[in-house]
Amino acid sequence: MPGLDVYAGETYLLVVDNWTGDATGFTITFTGTAQIFDNIPPSIASVQQSCTNPNQLIVTFNEPVKCSSLHPSDFNLGAGITVTSVSGIGCGTFTNQAVLTFTGTLNSGANTLNIQTGSDGNTILDKCNNFIPPGTSINFQYLAPVSISGTSPICAGSSTTLTANTAGDIPAGATISWNTGDNTPSITVSPSSTSTYTVNITYGGCTRSATYTVTVNPNPTIISVSPNPAIICSGTALVTGTTDIADGQWQYNDGSGWTNTSNPMNLGPGTYEIRYQSPAGCFSNIVNLQVATAPPANTNTCNVIYVTPGGSSTNPGTQAEPTNLLAALSRAACSNTIIKMAVGPYDFDHPITTVTSNITIEGGFDPATGWRKTSQPGATTIRRTSCRSPLRRA
Repeated sequence: MPGLDVYAGETYLLVVDNWTGDATGFTITFTGTAQIFDNIPPSIASVQQSCTNPNQLIVTFNEPVKCSSLHPSDFNLGAGITVTSVSGIGCGTFTNQAVLTFTGTLNSGANTLNIQTGSDGNTILDKCNNFIPPGTSINFQYLAPVSISGTSPICAGSSTTLTANTAGDIPAGATISWNTGDNTPSITVSPSSTSTYTVNITYGGCTRSATYTVTVNPNPTIISVSPNPAIICSGTALVTGTTDIADGQWQYNDGSGWTNTSNPMNLGPGTYEIRYQSPAGCFSNIVNLQVATAPPANTNTCNVIYVTPGGSSTNPGTQAEPTNLLAALSRAACSNTIIKMAVGPYDFDHPITTVTSNITIEGGFDPATGWRKTSQPGATTIRRTSCRSPLRRA
């Protein structure tokens, strides 16, 4: 074709039309006085974090570069970070993308990739052996792996604070989403049973997730503390506690703080709070306990106490105002008393442990006939669901 006058600094486009490829292709030969060459170095168009592997970055070049010129030492991510490998995507002879794999902790947020002369003596070359100038840098966004910190296990009814974490803190502009509907870095939860929580953080085109399971341990329940009140003549009382979770620790508080104790508990006269701590560290309800010395014998009735199945514990235990059997046993604990029982059934649902002297119990009295004895068989019965009792019958 005829020659074309060209001028320095201008750009020309050569169009090859109606071309059909074959095995050998074709050659274009330029003649004339112009010097035709490419002296524009390649550059990095973008850096994108890998959403599937947090230790990889995807580098995109603005033009094809030689695969043979790619070397891990060409790339610098800062102190403490080492690029261990670089792999050109679709590499044969040239590629315009490469995957960097690195070790070390890269903080979340804005980071910088720097180009340097590698151990192979160059940086990164294009087809015409132009190289990316050393010191070239590009910023990119990065989100490190996400984790959740919190307290687990917890006791039923308790709360714990869960916090989403990532190296270098959560960057500004990141989006946070919990499966609870919250969107803050920390949340407070009070699960009623063991529950799993998930947080998603989105930044720089990637979303990373973390999960945390909060185990909820049950609180023990004090089934009984007996005897309560505990009546003693002198010294200390043995008080037995029962609960629904075994192998824990009993504690009492006499006003000076909580103290571990064995079970049965050996307690002197006083007012106590009793609680139980399970092996998992959870506390039971608190039961109030009274340990008292036995009151003096009822001299007005010659140490005779009258009881009925429905007698009030506040009654004095006379024929006119009978008390109940449990109250009578407490009052007679230390006085060798006679207890006269009206006809009817009497139930014990816990051990009797307060009796420290001989007590005579007589049944079969009929209050309607002036507390006379009746000869009716089985008119007075004691039914016990707990068999530990020092009662002696006479």
